[in-house]
Amino acid sequence: MSQKLYHEEYHFNKEKFDPNLDKLQFYCAFRSTWQPGFVTHGNSGNLAIYTLIKQGSSMSCTAKGPYTSGTGANHFTFSRKKYNYTKSFVTSSEPLIRKAIMVYPNSFHEMLTSRYFKTERGHLQLKYPEKVESIFDEIYDILGQNQPDTAKLAGLFLQMLQEVQDQQLNPPYPEKLNNALEYIRDNLQNPALSKEMIAKHCMISTRTLSRLFHKYMNCPATQYIIQARLEKVSGLLMFPRLTIKEIANLCGYKNTAYLTRQFKQYSGQAPGKYRRDLIQNKIRL
Repeated sequence: MSQKLYHEEYHFNKEKFDPNLDKLQFYCAFRSTWQPGFVTHGNSGNLAIYTLIKQGSSMSCTAKGPYTSGTGANHFTFSRKKYNYTKSFVTSSEPLIRKAIMVYPNSFHEMLTSRYFKTERGHLQLKYPEKVESIFDEIYDILGQNQPDTAKLAGLFLQMLQEVQDQQLNPPYPEKLNNALEYIRDNLQNPALSKEMIAKHCMISTRTLSRLFHKYMNCPATQYIIQARLEKVSGLLMFPRLTIKEIANLCGYKNTAYLTRQFKQYSGQAPGKYRRDLIQNKIRL
């Protein structure tokens, strides 16, 4: 009995696409394994696609003729606009294993993703692919539910974009400081996040942690946490369906009043005003 050349598992969004809605709208998430020798049919490319390559590599052929190279393991590929191809196939001797998310490319999706990717298509090497994979898995699981939580999906998508962007940066920081920065990014939603918690996670004293932040970040650890939270708030404000209260919870604020007070100091505007200007494209992205 011959081996099946491919296996794919899809979770389609049960919320139908509405072109009149100015929000992020998912089509599906899927997991895929292509065996060497498998060749796909063409694709009209009507959806934006974001892919984590876990193993193997592939190539695609466009309608114009020349083949475009695929990427190897631990790469993140993106095509945030329509991209037609006539066929794709595995180029490695091992199976191509990947996880992917497909999104309807409306104007809101374009406004959001253009902040992170300056080109329409590309591929990026990941330093910590497991971090991106965990986000892909969460989105996959939510889309498999009867009533997907659209607010959580939007937050996870933004988290994915930020994580991929963060991994492209390679600052010359000591390992302990890098660990601290990662821990902060992963725990911003916890209102109790403190320099004591960070130091304990990194197995250093709070005094050593403070020295590292003052030397390399030019600010105390507590100030860095505030800045990181406010940057996350500004990103989440791009999602009109997220309430200020939901954003406060996602960013580690116990109440919206405290978030509003800090955000005014950060941007000069209340969150609601910032959001309205952003959606109307008055804020330069």
